Amino acid sequence: MPNTQRRRVRQCVQPLDSRSVLVDGKCYIDFSRNDYLSLTHDPRLRVPEAQLPTGSGSSAVVSGFRAEQAELEQALADFLGYPKVLVLSNGFMANLALQQTFVRRRQSVILDRLVHASIVDGARLAGAKIYRYAHKDIFMCERALQKANGPAWVITDGLFSMDGDIAPLQELSALCQHYSATLVVDDAHGIGVLGPQGKGSVFAAGLGFEEVPFIVGAFGKAFGGYGAFIASSVDNIEAIISSARTYIYTTALPPYCIGHALRAIKLMPTLESERAHLGHLINKTQTVLHSKSASVIQPWVLGSDDATWQAHHALKEAGIWAPVIRPPTVPENTSRIRFSLNVGHRFQDIEQLESIIESMGVTTCPQPA
Repeated sequence: MPNTQRRRVRQCVQPLDSRSVLVDGKCYIDFSRNDYLSLTHDPRLRVPEAQLPTGSGSSAVVSGFRAEQAELEQALADFLGYPKVLVLSNGFMANLALQQTFVRRRQSVILDRLVHASIVDGARLAGAKIYRYAHKDIFMCERALQKANGPAWVITDGLFSMDGDIAPLQELSALCQHYSATLVVDDAHGIGVLGPQGKGSVFAAGLGFEEVPFIVGAFGKAFGGYGAFIASSVDNIEAIISSARTYIYTTALPPYCIGHALRAIKLMPTLESERAHLGHLINKTQTVLHSKSASVIQPWVLGSDDATWQAHHALKEAGIWAPVIRPPTVPENTSRIRFSLNVGHRFQDIEQLESIIESMGVTTCPQPA
């Protein structure tokens, strides 16, 4: 049993619209969801329940692969400019599938210290020799590459989910080319909100398939749905289909989820005004929180668990719903309130947040570099 102060407790939350939730009968302004473009509630993406089945019935390699999924995979490949895309059930399974297929036992896998847990677990399950460099520390990453036993893998988040900062992808790409390493970017939080037409952090850095041969993406964030995908070469995707246990031995993503994602990807290039609105919200929230993050993820780092819980309860009393993030999700002494912005938020919401925080008189810890 974990430390009682850090036990995970579920809370029933009923979304009312893109900016508000109902909890225990009270309405709150919601900063907890990763639905950055508010597509969960967009009427243009609603799929008539009678039109697509709610279940796929079997694995994709048996009879669960349908025309809708083939269309979605092609639409994603066209959108990103990658040769081929494979849709999987969720992001955790996608990261496990990728490393299980390609990483050999004792092969070097080099990870940013703050990558998502699924990336770490993927490397562990593959039996890799793992090197973890300090967050965004290019020099430490290079030292790990110099120590690597043969061709290495460098795996990073594109947009980091707890700090809201962006990986130094140009520098990582240059290192990988110099040391003949393979660069993988998990851009679950970046696709939809970063880069031209929302193509993500890889394209925001001016990179593409030649520099980043694998992108992992997710439908549960800016797409407002459920599922995940891997973009890579035709040969790499075929290898995953034939080898990855988390793809072969699980029920395929339901057609209803596929239909939502397909509508979202077709809409994605047209959402420039929504991304511009997010940019204005980000600028305002940065000022309020003294945040270094220039993204839709805005951390308010308070340090101790107690201080963070006190801030959470004060915000809740004032009508703000925002999650407490504690170790081990984040490093010790960096507990925080994590504010996720979406296009449904208004400037008045950020101004209300500013007024509440000023009245609390809480000292913000320096955000980790």
